[in-house]
Amino acid sequence: MNKKITKYTSAAILITFVTGSLYVAGLMGVSTISNKLSPKINSQTQLEEVVEREKKKLDPLNKFNISAKLSPRKVAVSRSLRNGKYEIEIDENYATESRVKHELYHIIDGHCDDVYMIKSKLGRNLKYLFWYEPQAVIYQSTGLKP
Repeated sequence: MNKKITKYTSAAILITFVTGSLYVAGLMGVSTISNKLSPKINSQTQLEEVVEREKKKLDPLNKFNISAKLSPRKVAVSRSLRNGKYEIEIDENYATESRVKHELYHIIDGHCDDVYMIKSKLGRNLKYLFWYEPQAVIYQSTGLKP
């Protein structure tokens, strides 16, 4: 009996690992292709123009105060600065319009604020990976709001 339990448990772990890896690889693949096909952002001024243009599509009532900066660090992140202000920080060597769309979607769909409502780190990571990130990847790749 114990051998059967061990066998099935091992199989379940393997299947979970393989499907999880394929899921993450799929998300990364779609995001990478979208970034490679997207126009590059070459300056801080261009970044700010792209943020404003794309923000109008997602936030036509202009409810969000969003700043953006090119960074020497290898990063693409959106964050809440509290008090209704948000920031996008993107690596100056890999800044694309697609990445801006991705990070804007996180802000305007409430992902940056909602994450603070989840108390456990595991819960935050799972919600990010299986709810927020796929939505942002869909938007960056297609322009469709999930």
